[in-house]
Amino acid sequence: MQKLKTRTNWMKKTALIAGVFFLGGLAFTATAMLANNYLRPHKPHSVATAPANAALSDPRWSQLTSELETRAKRVPGRVAIYLKDLNTGRTWSQHPDELMPSASLIKVPIMAAVMAQVSQGKLSLTNELTITKKSRASGSGSLKWYRTGTKFTVATLLYHLITESDNTAMRVLVNHLGLGYFQKAFAHMGLLATNIEEDGLKLSSRPVLKENYTTAREMADLLEQIYRGALIDKEASQIMLELMKSLKHRERLAKTLPPGWAIAHKTGLLRRACHDAGIVFSPTGDYVLVVMTWKGGDYKGMKRHISQIGNVTYRYYGGQSDLATTTHPPSYVRGI
Repeated sequence: MQKLKTRTNWMKKTALIAGVFFLGGLAFTATAMLANNYLRPHKPHSVATAPANAALSDPRWSQLTSELETRAKRVPGRVAIYLKDLNTGRTWSQHPDELMPSASLIKVPIMAAVMAQVSQGKLSLTNELTITKKSRASGSGSLKWYRTGTKFTVATLLYHLITESDNTAMRVLVNHLGLGYFQKAFAHMGLLATNIEEDGLKLSSRPVLKENYTTAREMADLLEQIYRGALIDKEASQIMLELMKSLKHRERLAKTLPPGWAIAHKTGLLRRACHDAGIVFSPTGDYVLVVMTWKGGDYKGMKRHISQIGNVTYRYYGGQSDLATTTHPPSYVRGI
């Protein structure tokens, strides 16, 4: 009992710290949150805005997309990829409109739908919501260990939702606003292929009757809107961007990300689907990269394929010479 009490006290302190600081990269306090009723916009990462002339040359872009196509053919099962250079607008994709189970990528539009309520004044980041028996969920995240009746602010729930992919935080938010609200909000955001169903939110490894689906193109479009401050409003977009920069584990697209670069992303893993969708901030320009896989074998292998696809783009955007023929990550690439 004493050990359980000590662990509970420690977890409460951790949640309090998360609620106060919300994002390690943002310089604000709980007092500022209460005064302003929203999180202050944070100055973008130092590589978030590339010089106006920073772009891959046409030949290098062609080499990049050719290598991506070759790499994609090595991925077993079904794969969907969408790449967009946010400076030039150039895109490359493979099966961008194929429906794939969204897994935890659905937490990005869920976050956006919650922020829409905050922006409209219908919900505050300081509002407290309660963990109930109905909202407790297994799988990812630490909130499942808290007692029924424990309260968390919306800000803290969003923090855990994205940085830990916390399923209990997701259930608390979805239960509070209602599944119908999220269905309407998704459509309002232009997500015509991305759906949200009660069955799809289940954490069963077996197929469900009504799955949640999305596409690589819709996830990429959503991320681009956040990047440009066009989703809801600039303040909400900045909050969402910083949350996705704070994802705690370094794997998939983040695994071989070069030092000094930043990535705002969300991963997904459920029912044989393994994904990563992110905005990469590089010295040569920022870009969106979405890689979705399904029915391709074991998760470890799928994660490795996603990392390799991400690394192809890193080698080109790193600006090194002779990168097109490099078959192994450069020595400076940092692992997990």
